Amino acid sequence: MRKKIIIGIGILLLVGLLIGAILIGTKGGKYSSPEKTFYTAINAVKEGNVETYLSCFTEVSQKWLKESKTEITSEFLKTGAPKGDVKVESVEKEGDTATLGSSISGSQKMILTKIDGKWKIDLEKIMQETIEKNQENEIQ
Repeated sequence: MRKKIIIGIGILLLVGLLIGAILIGTKGGKYSSPEKTFYTAINAVKEGNVETYLSCFTEVSQKWLKESKTEITSEFLKTGAPKGDVKVESVEKEGDTATLGSSISGSQKMILTKIDGKWKIDLEKIMQETIEKNQENEIQ
């Protein structure tokens, strides 16, 4: 009888550990960090998955992309897919904003905003920063 109780407790502990590991491994999902959002977007481009690609952006950015003259289709994404390995080279977080540099971005950094616990690519902030840099260059 005692042996069955010990085995039962062992099984319960093992099940608890497995459930905990699963929950920790999936915490936050594909948007839980700027890097995860970036890689989710890159993989969506390579796969031609328009829905997942758009989900990597803020709502305003999604609206801009959907309203652009270029229709974002699976084929369009695959055509622009980066070749080879793509790596995150730097991430700087400041509050709910992150700046990400990658092996494909050159000097242009990607800006992400944390919204409801999820990091999203923020085209509005990227454009704002680009305009400010251009204005600074014109002054000099």
